[in-house]
Amino acid sequence: HDFILALDLEPRTRNNFRTAISNLIGFARQRRYVPRQYNPLADVPVAKEIRKPVEIFTVDEMTKLLQCAKPTLTPFLCLVGFGGLRHEEAARLDWSDYSNGHIRVRAEIAKCREPRLIPVQPNLAAWLGPFRKASGPVQPFANVTNELVDLAKAAGIAWRHNALRHAYGSFRLAVTQDPQRVSYEMGNSIAMVFKHYRALVMEDEGKR
Repeated sequence: HDFILALDLEPRTRNNFRTAISNLIGFARQRRYVPRQYNPLADVPVAKEIRKPVEIFTVDEMTKLLQCAKPTLTPFLCLVGFGGLRHEEAARLDWSDYSNGHIRVRAEIAKCREPRLIPVQPNLAAWLGPFRKASGPVQPFANVTNELVDLAKAAGIAWRHNALRHAYGSFRLAVTQDPQRVSYEMGNSIAMVFKHYRALVMEDEGKR
């Protein structure tokens, strides 16, 4: 209790510590290192998390990023920003996963280990066209996050965590008005789509 409350961290991070400790205690119970009813976290309150609005890159910011991006980074940038893939999914994608107008996210690279087919929108198809290969990794970097941070500096934009994917969700929902479709394309629940992306941008911005 004292350890968690003394952490000078955001509420969500404190809760992550609490969850890690809970997992450790659960493991100890499973191995019978402690009694089955042992639960020292029972009286440790969960920190109240203040919901912050998701951050996105605007159309103008996305334009600047694309103008400054290395050719080797452009496909990754577009797959996340115009396809809604998670960073980890796009980083492990192979060009052979792109066929018949769809991106196939294989179960082994999907966050929830559930495969899905993402329809390639016209803007994504146009951007990927010059770089497309029959097979091979889509991005060659050992640490693509470092490349993205450097790109944002070159473009004069503050890098925002997950803003590429959040931009896709926001603009796509504004255009389709179909949370179920967007949730499938992004591999999220419908509730998550409503929570994060509803009413963030207008339809005309989504089309732009």
